[in-house]
Amino acid sequence: MEGIVSLTKRISLTDNSEIWQGIWGNEDVMVRRFARRFEDKAKEEMKFYLRKNAEYVLRYFCSQMDDAYVYLIFEKPECNLFELINACQQNTEVSHINPDRKAFLNSVKQEFPLWVPSPSIHGQQPLVSRMPTHVLLTLVRDILKALSYFHSLELDLSVNPHDILVFKRERGKGLRAKLATTIYKAAAWESKERFAYELVTSLQRMQANMFSAGLVVYFCLAGSHPSSLDATGEVTDVEAWRKKVDQGGLNSINKDPVLLHPDAFDLVQKLLSSKPSRRPSAFIMIKHPIFWSGELNLYFLIEFNALLRDFPSSGAHHYLNSSCKRRIISNNNSLVDGQLSWHRGFPPDLITQVEDYLVKQGMPKLNQDLPTELIKFMRNVLMHLNDYEGAISTYYKLPQNLLTAGFAVHLFLRQFPWLIVESWNSILQYHSKDARFRMFTDFITQSLNNI
Repeated sequence: MEGIVSLTKRISLTDNSEIWQGIWGNEDVMVRRFARRFEDKAKEEMKFYLRKNAEYVLRYFCSQMDDAYVYLIFEKPECNLFELINACQQNTEVSHINPDRKAFLNSVKQEFPLWVPSPSIHGQQPLVSRMPTHVLLTLVRDILKALSYFHSLELDLSVNPHDILVFKRERGKGLRAKLATTIYKAAAWESKERFAYELVTSLQRMQANMFSAGLVVYFCLAGSHPSSLDATGEVTDVEAWRKKVDQGGLNSINKDPVLLHPDAFDLVQKLLSSKPSRRPSAFIMIKHPIFWSGELNLYFLIEFNALLRDFPSSGAHHYLNSSCKRRIISNNNSLVDGQLSWHRGFPPDLITQVEDYLVKQGMPKLNQDLPTELIKFMRNVLMHLNDYEGAISTYYKLPQNLLTAGFAVHLFLRQFPWLIVESWNSILQYHSKDARFRMFTDFITQSLNNI
């Protein structure tokens, strides 16, 4: 493509440049315009974008220059993540200096909702008031995938929602996110390590990036920052925020847990750990259960039950029957005399049918005090769903012949929302080097990338 770029509408200002919408040939583009005195900075930007994978990074086309300015020409995004989240939180019309972005932000709430109300099932109140949609979770995973890509190149890119750009996917199938260089710097999105000392090694920089990513993910899932922000996205009291972050991770942030489902809380808690060494890599987090479908949850339960059966003395058993049990007790009312009795979360007829089947097979009845036995029970039901469909459909008042395994998993996990993520954590801790686990994570990655 050839021709001189023409600027049409200004989008925003930065410390050393302006962001414009423009036309280059027949293409709508985004242009970053630098005054000539910042030519060295423009060259640094060009160097950053050259030979980067455009699946994860803003696509750079070329540069142009005149007597007054240097122009860097990029593909045109719809908006940035900060604008998107704030727009979808508003009940009133969004205002913006750029009319195209204003139109997009006012339409996106209907076209691509980011959250949906959590439904009550069988008269039970939902654990959280709303849930992230597939559109929002795809954006979050795009961000983590891009970070994983940068970390594989040992590049430092401290993320914040102003520099995460949002695009429409092809054929209107949702939204996608790409990273840009750090244009907007704010304490609101930085780790305590960047406040305290120079980051020397690539590992230190990666761990600091993951804390920033945790704040961005929290912002996406909860719809707000853990502190009060001004209109530009900076905390209103920088020193107070730095002190809070320095005191220790998510515990010092202390936001209302109603904002986050257990899967989301686990993801954010790991990323915002006060100890950098405890923050998982982006490569691990792109496989997190928060991104799984009902079918992937089903596949995991089947594989995990087999692992528990084949390794009856493994640490995963102890982890689930101690840590996971405490989670279930604290988040579920299925208690008898203060003890977990998980069968109360299921139709009585279903429990009877499953136990009759086990007795006929010469197996002992289920121990209703152990999460490992709960997993065995769920696996049995889901693998023989046709035999149990009547009891489930009657109990949950569902139409006959419409119950799928994926939806059944969703129904059951509403009773025990910590079960999948804690089971996943037990595997990470005790079986991460097993060949079976590697095959499973490869399957997860392939399945999620094909969505």
